[in-house]
Amino acid sequence: MDEMEQTMIDPNDKEKRPPVVVYRILRQIEDVITSSDGEPSEQTHGPESKLGRKRQFLRAMLLRKEWKHLPEAYFAPLTRTAVYEADPSLNRDFIEPALRAFGYQRVQEALLTYLEQGTPREKAGAARACYWAWLPIILDFRTGYEEFRRLCDENLRVRRDILLLKTFVENGDLDVRRSVISRLSLKPSDYPEAYRPLIPTALHLARTHPDESIRRMVELRLRNQGLDT
Repeated sequence: MDEMEQTMIDPNDKEKRPPVVVYRILRQIEDVITSSDGEPSEQTHGPESKLGRKRQFLRAMLLRKEWKHLPEAYFAPLTRTAVYEADPSLNRDFIEPALRAFGYQRVQEALLTYLEQGTPREKAGAARACYWAWLPIILDFRTGYEEFRRLCDENLRVRRDILLLKTFVENGDLDVRRSVISRLSLKPSDYPEAYRPLIPTALHLARTHPDESIRRMVELRLRNQGLDT
C-alpha cells in the first residue's frame, strides 16, 4: 500500500470514506485512458470489457451520496481522467464526483488550466468536460438555478469563454476545434471589449473550415444564441 492510499484509511477519521479499492480502481482507469491514443475500441472500452466493468463499479461507488466528501487524493485523477476521456458523455462519470467532493470552483479552475496550458489532447478534453462543469448536475430540483449561480464564479465563466475563443482561433488542431466549437459563445456581450474582435475571426475560420462538422456546428451555435439574423 502506498503513502497516498494510507492517508485514506486513517482510523481516527470519523467521516465515512470509500474503501481503498475504489481509489485503486480509479487510478487503474486513469492509467488506461491516459495511455491510450484517445480512440476507444469496443473490445477494450466497451461495457463488457474489463475496463467497462471497472467503470461501472466506480460509477456505482462514487455517486453514492454518503461519499460526496472524498479524500484529497481523488482530485487529480478524477479531473485528469475526465480530460482524457474521449467520449463527451462518459467524462461526466469523473466530473460529477469531483464537483460533489471538491466544489464547482476548484473543478472549473482545473479544467481551465488544462485548456490554457495543456497539450492539444488535453485542451480538447477540457473543452468537452466544461459542459458538465458548468451545469447544476449535483443539485436537486429544490435547490434552484439561483443557488447554482451562487456556486459558480462569474469571473471563471468569463475566463472560460475567453479561453475557448482564443483556443479556437489560435489552435489549429482538428479535435481541439471540434471540441471547442460546441461550447463557444459568439455573443459580443459575453466578452470584455478587448476580445470581441476575435469573434469575426472565429466565425470566418469555422465557416470556411474543411471539416463539415465544424461548419455545421457554428451555424447551430449562431441559431441557438439568436445571432443568425
